[in-house]
Amino acid sequence: MADWRSRNASGDCIFVCELGPPEYAMTGPDGREMSNRWDEAQVIQRWVREIWTDLGGNT
Repeated sequence: MADWRSRNASGDCIFVCELGPPEYAMTGPDGREMSNRWDEAQVIQRWVREIWTDLGGNT
């Protein structure tokens, strides 16, 4: 992201956190998802926004 920002000082960065279909999830022996991938994607989104803001980007 820092490299992208250094080359695009005024642009936006589009970031996608791909959840994938259910069969991409980590599952337990019972076949149920072991975590909430939506909640995890929201955490990653917050991290990315914080990094982007620290690099001088708009959120």
